[in-house]
Amino acid sequence: MWAADLDIMEKEFGTRPSQLSLLGTSPALFVKDIVENADFDSIFLVGVTPFLFNWLTEGYFGKGAFARYHDESPSQWMNTKLHDPLAKNFGFVDEVFSLFEWVDHYLLIPLKNNAIDNAKVHNGQGWKLGDTFDDRQTDIWAPVEQEGSFDNEQILNFWRPGIDLDILKTPEELTGMAQAPVDCFTPLLTQLKARSGDMVFILMPSSGLYLEQYIFNNYREDLWLPMITGFDAPALNSMDFPELSTELEIPEWSHLTRKSQDDWSKRVYPYTQ
Repeated sequence: MWAADLDIMEKEFGTRPSQLSLLGTSPALFVKDIVENADFDSIFLVGVTPFLFNWLTEGYFGKGAFARYHDESPSQWMNTKLHDPLAKNFGFVDEVFSLFEWVDHYLLIPLKNNAIDNAKVHNGQGWKLGDTFDDRQTDIWAPVEQEGSFDNEQILNFWRPGIDLDILKTPEELTGMAQAPVDCFTPLLTQLKARSGDMVFILMPSSGLYLEQYIFNNYREDLWLPMITGFDAPALNSMDFPELSTELEIPEWSHLTRKSQDDWSKRVYPYTQ
């Protein structure tokens, strides 16, 4: 979602991709829904974000997305139809910075004795990561690209509580985390291949503490390799190729800058053939 420029990928692949990723959500449930309830017979490019990919849940946004797709109300449908053309021609207050959003934000300041921790918790709320455009083209927000800026630090403070570099996962935990996606995706692959489709699993690049967590828990050896062996499908680890990872800018550890998004989209095509 944060590495794909749809215009560039359309030019490279010869067809326009459908962007189906959802922020902070494993792709498993969406792939399952499409394979089982549609006649899709092309290729899935399945992004693998370490650890998030292995949690086969609806995530923070998945439940609402499924509910909206399957049971969209007339008013919700009309809201989208009105919003999209208006947003292209008029200026609006960004919903992240709306008055009521910020009133709620400042009314909920956590009262703690430690002023530094208090500030980090507070500054990790009310953040904005990017913008979404036609066809769900999603780009990182320019202020977040500036390392050390307030907006960049907001995102980092939001990520930090979910990164644990003190407790190593047990072999049993890692085995279970690797096997769950294999059990989920294997029957879907069988169904898809039966109608001449396929999947390519792509482990996405990271930096900072997310990269440290990837290394600390030996994600490559204990999760990535067992998964792709179990999938029996094409797979690409971006971290194996500097042009797809370390040569790119990842200012808040998990998402590419706009320029690097373009570079990744151009460079990934040869590796998927």
